[in-house]
Amino acid sequence: MQNKYQSFENPDDNKKFYLAIDEENIPNTIRLNDFLNEKYDSLYQTIELDDELADSEDTFFLFKELVYEKEVIGYIAYNLLDEFEDNNLLVLDNYYLPKDYDYSLIIDDMIETGFWMGFQIIVKYPARRFIEALIDTEFAYRIDNKLIFSEIAFMTDTVSLDTSINKLIDEVDLSKESGSYTISSLYDLDLCAVVTLTKKPQLIYTNQKLNDENMDDYCSISLALREDDEEYSCINKRRKNKLLKNRKYFVNVDDILSKYEQRHN
Repeated sequence: MQNKYQSFENPDDNKKFYLAIDEENIPNTIRLNDFLNEKYDSLYQTIELDDELADSEDTFFLFKELVYEKEVIGYIAYNLLDEFEDNNLLVLDNYYLPKDYDYSLIIDDMIETGFWMGFQIIVKYPARRFIEALIDTEFAYRIDNKLIFSEIAFMTDTVSLDTSINKLIDEVDLSKESGSYTISSLYDLDLCAVVTLTKKPQLIYTNQKLNDENMDDYCSISLALREDDEEYSCINKRRKNKLLKNRKYFVNVDDILSKYEQRHN
């Protein structure tokens, strides 16, 4: 792994970060777990004991320490979104934060990464606790008691509604299930789901064949995270949701947004 990355240190707090670019500024692919095991063995062991290691094939472009009271307690890993490499768009797609720490630490790092390093950030599969931290820090606001609009966009895989109602993300082979990916700023707190609402709220993704012409037509909700299901029973709530069952959920969300816009114009 030597010379496959450049390391830096923030002079304000001595927090280290690593870019997967070699000495000749050529991007590299660095596997996240291998890097953790080599550079942060103690942290790696802690994450392994918590059963929260990333997938073995997961990589990073930017790796940053999460520091609390001068101690490295976790990490955040970002990747470039391939389609937008020239626009410095990063996807926050892996992190480790101990359960008794606040997600505001991650939000602080996103702000630092955005303003200090000049990247635009998208979050992949945000946990509900992360959404609540966004609300607390005023990066997201309530449309109603369940629906949230975020200033920071979210990225999820496009899966059929039946799959997202009945399965957790770690129960799904996304290479077989996912038709594409979506980027959205809407989140349903009750369902613990990123909501992809299109201009055609009556169209729901149910494994239709997607192409360039219809890829942005279909509405969907994200797969649930196991941590959210364990804490908020969101799979049970999805299965019991009458609007999801009768396929009127997205029309309802569209109606809520329309009324919200009318009230605030």
